[in-house]
Amino acid sequence: MARKQAELNEVGDVVIRDVDTMLALADPNRYQMFEVLRKEGPWPVAMMAERWNRGEKEIEADVEQLASVGLVKETATGEWMGVGSGLFLDAPDEPEHLAAAKQLASVMMAGLYDMPRRWASEVQPDLPGEWWRASGALNVGVVLTADELNEIQSKMEILIEPYVNRSADQRPEDGRRVRLLSFFMPEAA
Repeated sequence: MARKQAELNEVGDVVIRDVDTMLALADPNRYQMFEVLRKEGPWPVAMMAERWNRGEKEIEADVEQLASVGLVKETATGEWMGVGSGLFLDAPDEPEHLAAAKQLASVMMAGLYDMPRRWASEVQPDLPGEWWRASGALNVGVVLTADELNEIQSKMEILIEPYVNRSADQRPEDGRRVRLLSFFMPEAA
């Protein structure tokens, strides 16, 4: 099977524009696999099969589908690792692309919905005061056009880009990893 190479944007996110890549990730198992391999890889197939309690042939099929669209790559030792620092979904305004993008967006959102609850029960209780006070959420309803919503998202990406891409020697000594979640959810008309 021919394999393509993933397109990366300026912050290292995989830019997803094609239906095949969207559909490869729209499966919850493959999406989870991609995220784990991106963050923790490289992993051998046997280790993935054990982690997810699935057969190696099933894992190999999922890995091959991700590899065919350039989302994972095989190392010289036969292990697999994810590509990019994140995902940027950029679906063309065509019915087939939009349908696939909606499937993928649903899987991505489902993977994030429980994160704040887990943080509140597992991490927040042990945070020192300065970190607890710095944490929070933004929940605001505004009336926007689609172009304005895209502009806000773009400006947020630009705002955090210097922090996302700083090297290990540029990171502050007292810094810690912070997860920023933004949900942009237009309401029904």
